[in-house]
Parts: sequence; C-alpha cells; structure tokens
Amino acid sequence: GVLPWSGLDAKTKEEKYRKIRQKKEDTQLHELCSGFPEEFGTYLQYCRSLDFQERPDYNILRGLFRAVRDRLGPAEDYQLEWLEEANVDGKTLVPIPPWSPLRQPDDVDNEASGGRVKPSFCFC
Repeated sequence: GVLPWSGLDAKTKEEKYRKIRQKKEDTQLHELCSGFPEEFGTYLQYCRSLDFQERPDYNILRGLFRAVRDRLGPAEDYQLEWLEEANVDGKTLVPIPPWSPLRQPDDVDNEASGGRVKPSFCFC
C-alpha cells in the first residue's frame, strides 16, 4: 500500500514537510486504516490520545496485535509473506525471545530511590 502523504511534490524540504504534516492531520483514521483489521485504527487512536509525556500501556497495544494474529494467523511465527517471497526456510530461523518490558528513560532506579517506585497516579 501507499500512504496518503507519499509522493507529495514541493520545491523545498520545509514545504514538503509542511504538506506531509497537513496531509497527516487531514487524513481520518478510518481512511488510513481502510482494508485493515479494526485493531489498527484502535492502536492509532490510542496513540494519538496519549499526552506527550504519558507512558503507553504496552500490554494493551501488544494485545491488539495478538488478537489480530490469533484471528487471522499466521499459524506459525515463520509463516510470513516476505519470507515465502524471499525463499527462506522458516524452520531455520532463530525464535524471538519472550517479550519483557524494556526500561524507559523516566523509570526510577529502585536502588537510587531507596526502593521507592515512581507512582503512576497523582493525589493532586
């Protein structure tokens, strides 16, 4: 597929970036995600709704794509179109290790904070 903002003509980089930004702002999610599972639109809507410094709930986001995969396949990790087209024997691939959350830049170091964990809420 092609993104709606691909191939926009402009005389300068600044003009091109302005046109891309405007096209992204003008493109509705239902248009952008047309033909894809509804979870893609849900994902983008969730991401767009986040405040700048708000941490995403990665479990929710991963769950959206897990639901699509469970519903549509592939049945095995190696059954992917781009591997079939590249003539790769999927059984020779190394499995991806299980997911574990990555440390984020704003995580508090438990040792440095005396074991206190940064709360995810405010009593303001």
